[in-house]
Amino acid sequence: MSGEADTGAAPLPSPRFTVDIAGVAKGLQFTEVSGLDVEIDGVDYRTPHSPAFASMRVPGMRASTTIVLTRGSAPRSREFLQWFQGMMMRTVERSQVTITRLDENGQPVARWILNNALPVKFSGVGLKATGNEVAIEVLEFTHEGLSVSTD
Repeated sequence: MSGEADTGAAPLPSPRFTVDIAGVAKGLQFTEVSGLDVEIDGVDYRTPHSPAFASMRVPGMRASTTIVLTRGSAPRSREFLQWFQGMMMRTVERSQVTITRLDENGQPVARWILNNALPVKFSGVGLKATGNEVAIEVLEFTHEGLSVSTD
């Protein structure tokens, strides 16, 4: 036995989530989010008083990942379209993006907060008159820090 306490809680079903972009849109629905990773480089460190070959690893630089949001094409608000236009014109400012995971009753259970997030890519739908696939769009963000909270 590993010594960890079993909480008895059943795993949550496939997650549902919403995305809020501060000052732009609330409650955006996406079908997939990837890149919610935090990576910190390990750096070898040795003090002058350490034995000749003894060193320890300490936290180094934090690497930001690109957050990728995917969804079927959906109607957009005027604010979202203006924000997207600003992204193309390079006038959009960094903002906070909050991804909220919901339980089966629609109640928040966890939040991922992207600090100073900046949209770096938008892939719109491909148009094909003879196709019957769902039109998919992808929105990518870079950020200056990721924090997680549970509700």
